[in-house]
Amino acid sequence: MKVDISVPEGVDAAEAAAGLDTGGPDRLWLGETDHDVFLQSLRALQATSRLEVGTSIAVAFARNPMNTA
Repeated sequence: MKVDISVPEGVDAAEAAAGLDTGGPDRLWLGETDHDVFLQSLRALQATSRLEVGTSIAVAFARNPMNTA
């Protein structure tokens, strides 16, 4: 069974991913709140070697379609 967790608002995605990398959940979900969710995902992926990282909410209407793709 895989366990998911989401990062609450105000918590740095890279710090959360690094802290969860040693054990615990298998997937980390990030939402778009104060910062660009794709940049948060990139920072989280750089900080972990084990976690799967995904976006729970990404606002598409405010972006260029090429950037979203």
